[in-house]
Amino acid sequence: MDQKAKDILFKTFWSTSGWTENRDIELEKFEYAKSKGLMFDPIEISHDKIISSILDNFKETKKKEIVNGFISSLSSRNLKYRSFLSSFAIGRVIQHHNYSTSNGRSCEVCGLYESSLEKIDLNVLNFEKLKWGGVRLMRLEYIYFDLLQIRKIEFPEPTVEDRTILENLQDLILNSELEERPRQIEKKMRKLIKSNAYEREVILNIFGVCGILETENQKGFFKNYIPQEKREIRPVNKTDWSYPVDWWQGKYGINENAWNYYFK
Repeated sequence: MDQKAKDILFKTFWSTSGWTENRDIELEKFEYAKSKGLMFDPIEISHDKIISSILDNFKETKKKEIVNGFISSLSSRNLKYRSFLSSFAIGRVIQHHNYSTSNGRSCEVCGLYESSLEKIDLNVLNFEKLKWGGVRLMRLEYIYFDLLQIRKIEFPEPTVEDRTILENLQDLILNSELEERPRQIEKKMRKLIKSNAYEREVILNIFGVCGILETENQKGFFKNYIPQEKREIRPVNKTDWSYPVDWWQGKYGINENAWNYYFK
């Protein structure tokens, strides 16, 4: 990855005090980052085109490569490989559907906001992907973007260290206390993997999307695509977690079928 282009992307959205307010970028810098595949022109795309693109690009993906990329990121901390796993998980279960809304704003099936043209800033999506491993994991515009990037990627093979970290993560979750929630697991993960809290949150959220961490009533995307209107929001004042992980507790353990499908 070109470091200069990465710096241009990051400085557009992030500073020492957090998110930037002024995101104007010099044309020369933008063109340089774009030439290296890290920044993109804004696009407008329809609901149906996004769905079709996800389904078409999913056909070109290989599960083994996606899984290898995720596992290999555990020791290398190369975050560009992480969210391919959750994008793959949703790509394998989503189906064609017509735009349908009950609130006049977003599709009640997938959550996209427009039936005709959706304006998407691919640059902020790529920034979030490279900064934390992905944020809007269940948003179809992100999955659309993520699956497009797979064509440009060469996936490494996991090392013994990577697989040991994965096994240790599995053991940590399986041996958690019955009432423990994701935050307690995230904090314990500090001893297992070089990361910050945001990166560890993303890993657990990815496990949720894959159906590995779910509850009896709040399922991930392993057997079926969960429509937007069916993703229950946990009734708390503030949460840092996505559906379905936000509902998870230690007593629910791991969905072994989902874990084995991806990792065994």
